Amino acid sequence: MDLRTMLIANKEAIRAKTRTLFPKIPADKLTWAPEAKALTLGQIMRHLAQSEAGMLDVVRKGSWWYLDERVGPMLTSYVGPATDKDAEIKRLEDAHTATLAFVKDAPEEVLEREYRSERLNRAMKGWQVILGMAEHEAHHRGQIATYLRLLGEPAPSPYGPY
Repeated sequence: MDLRTMLIANKEAIRAKTRTLFPKIPADKLTWAPEAKALTLGQIMRHLAQSEAGMLDVVRKGSWWYLDERVGPMLTSYVGPATDKDAEIKRLEDAHTATLAFVKDAPEEVLEREYRSERLNRAMKGWQVILGMAEHEAHHRGQIATYLRLLGEPAPSPYGPY
């Protein structure tokens, strides 16, 4: 399996597991969070879409704009309000589709290239950025599952159905 195929398969597998939680998220609880400084359910979804789009631009354009903007302000204020479940799911799917399309067509040297941000003192290869998106999504999928459990959803697995 080549690098491109592996990245796409990994990204698809992570998203498939995340999608299993979407139907369990009550539309009327998108603004709920377990405490005042935490992201709401809707904001977690919005954050995933925003960060994926921003990190894709590291590999697609060599631009670290997302982390340049994001580092500093409270995440809750940066993300903004998120109250429409269908709109947030669409944002997530649009970002996912853009990532898959880019990876499918990206030359291998783009995925192997190291991208540096001197300001952030960070360097990552393109494939690390793409894998990092999946790890980030898995982290927040677990957070969504925990929120759902706190809201009374019986054992919402962040790993998908088995």
